Formats: sequence, C-alpha cells, structure tokens
Amino acid sequence: MSFEPADLTKGDDFFADAPISAAFRRRGQRIYWKGCTIKIYESGKESTAIREIKEKTNGEAYLLAGTSVLCEGGPAKEV
Repeated sequence: MSFEPADLTKGDDFFADAPISAAFRRRGQRIYWKGCTIKIYESGKESTAIREIKEKTNGEAYLLAGTSVLCEGGPAKEV
C-alpha cells in the first residue's frame, strides 16, 4: 500500500466545481486536494484503520491499489 503526495500543480480555477470533502477508493486515479485534512486508509478497512493523517495540506497523488483516501474540509477532485 503506497501513497506519495506531491506538490499541488493546479490553481483555484481547477477546483471551481470540486466538492468540499470527498472519498477516493478507485486505484489508478489522480486525486487533487486543497486545504484538506487527508486520512489515508487501507482499502476495505476504512471504518477501523487510519494509516496516516495529514492536516490542512495541498497536494496531489496517484491512488494505487490497496489505498483509500478521505479528504475533509476543502475542495478535492479526481481526474
């Protein structure tokens, strides 16, 4: 299970249609977040096992198999 956030490369316009808070579970998607607290889980164990929490961050990452991410408190979207 791997999750390696990178610096955010998108501006405010990119998030114009993004929901505030979102959950991502499908592998192979690129996710983007701005001003979110992100919680990283092992897929299938979202209700019990938080692997890592990053407070109020901006970033982007590919979501790989075995990882689920919950972004809270800011806009987040997938491409």
